[in-house]
Amino acid sequence: MMEAVTFQLYEITILLLFALIGSIISTKLGQSTLLGYIIVGMLIGPNIHISILGFEYNGLIGKDESMEQIIYLFSEIGVMLLLFFVGLDFSLKRLKNARNPAIILALSDVGLMLFAGFILGAVFAWPIQDTFFLACIIGMSSVGVTAKVIEKMNMDRENRDTLIGMMLIEDFLSIIMISIAASFINKSTSNDLFMVITGLIVIFVFFLLLYAYIVPAILKRMSHIQESEIMA
Repeated sequence: MMEAVTFQLYEITILLLFALIGSIISTKLGQSTLLGYIIVGMLIGPNIHISILGFEYNGLIGKDESMEQIIYLFSEIGVMLLLFFVGLDFSLKRLKNARNPAIILALSDVGLMLFAGFILGAVFAWPIQDTFFLACIIGMSSVGVTAKVIEKMNMDRENRDTLIGMMLIEDFLSIIMISIAASFINKSTSNDLFMVITGLIVIFVFFLLLYAYIVPAILKRMSHIQESEIMA
């Protein structure tokens, strides 16, 4: 048991060390650190298999269940932190200012991706459910990754807000479309589909109201309390 824990700590140390090396190299080359993380993950991960002149390389990280859970946990934490820092640098006020071009771009992009997905599905003669699911996946984008890439490009704030707003709208639409596709695959009833879409909209509106009204009211109340304590 102790040896297994020690070996896992050894693999985690290797993972973090090479991630640091990848980020340093990508930064020196003027690229996003995410590119370094992705390449390093591919090179040391358990899914790489290289055989040259009798030499075989299968990565530095073992492919066992416990290590896969640890890597999954690290990936979840990384994505949450990435999106959290993107959110710190973005505001609903700026999104509101960029809403018109963001909505037009998002609808155009989603429409084109759906069209491309249906064309690919028709080429491979896939069922309509699989084709629709593929179109939804193509239409999705990673806000966190794109925001970091845009940050490296030193793009002006107006265009940056428009692009991030577009991707946020795209992701929201894609989640709804994937929920619809999943309901088709699982043969859910129209009532189940309605409940899923309603739940997504309720969650979105809740966090919108939380950000726009509840959190500012709490912060304002806390500032008044602090001022009263200082005066006392």
